[in-house]
Formats: sequence, C-alpha cells, structure tokens
Amino acid sequence: MIDFDEEFRLRKNWRGRRLLACRAVDSLIGVIENIGNEDGSQLPPDDGLPPPPNPALRRELKNMAASLLRFILLSNDGHVSTSTLNAF
Repeated sequence: MIDFDEEFRLRKNWRGRRLLACRAVDSLIGVIENIGNEDGSQLPPDDGLPPPPNPALRRELKNMAASLLRFILLSNDGHVSTSTLNAF
C-alpha cells in the first residue's frame, strides 16, 4: 500500500504517474465489476440501491476506463500498449 507521501513523490515523475494511473484504473475496473455484488455488511441507502448494470453497460464502463487510461498515458509519456489495453 502506498502512503500519501509516497504517492505525492510518485506524481512528480513520468514512471510514477504511469504506475499510479494504471493502479487507479485497475481499482476502477474492480469497482465496475462489483457493482451490485453486495456482501450484506452495509445497510442499503433509504431509497434502496439501483439495479446493477447489465453486461453491456459494464463493458461500456470498462471501455471508458480503458480510454481514460490511454489518454493519460499518451499525455504522460506517449506510450500505450495496444496488447494490454484492448477493452473495446
């Protein structure tokens, strides 16, 4: 786990930013995959939870995350591996 000071340091160079961006998108994809998979440890909001996204919407959300990562990496260091970012 990266603490605040380490993350702040990593933001100051291209390799650190690349690492942070990739980890952030990995976390985001994990969130997308788990929407609607409740473990019962929390009460739902008073209005209830919305229905979970269907598989097509999940795919589209993951595509948006991959597109965001592509733009960040292109702006950061200009290198995007198409073999590891195939989300379309």
